[in-house]
Amino acid sequence: MNPPALPAGPFFDDATHLMARLQRHPQLHEQVAALLDEVENRAGALNTGDEAEDAIVERMRQFGRCALTQWAEQRHSAVQPARTAGLRQVGKKTLLANDLWSHRVDRTALAERHAHAATVLRRHPG
Repeated sequence: MNPPALPAGPFFDDATHLMARLQRHPQLHEQVAALLDEVENRAGALNTGDEAEDAIVERMRQFGRCALTQWAEQRHSAVQPARTAGLRQVGKKTLLANDLWSHRVDRTALAERHAHAATVLRRHPG
């Protein structure tokens, strides 16, 4: 069965816009095409309503997983700061660094902070 031709007018503009958006997301485009194959029963394997329901529900689950993965990747790239050459995080801060940072607000003298940090390190070796 061939799908009907797209009519001219606002629907056609929406369809063109939708196709352009789907082309920017090839995995979602594949999922939509696969869902339409299920709806149109292209494989000819869906003979009962239960079979069709199971196949379409599973296809929608796959579509949902794909869409959420696409969203997460897009969100991660938008939130992730750009890496600056030469700067890198080496590892977890030591107890000394955490202790010094926590005393930064109270503006204690540097000697007092170092004395306190030495005490912390003696209590937590390694």
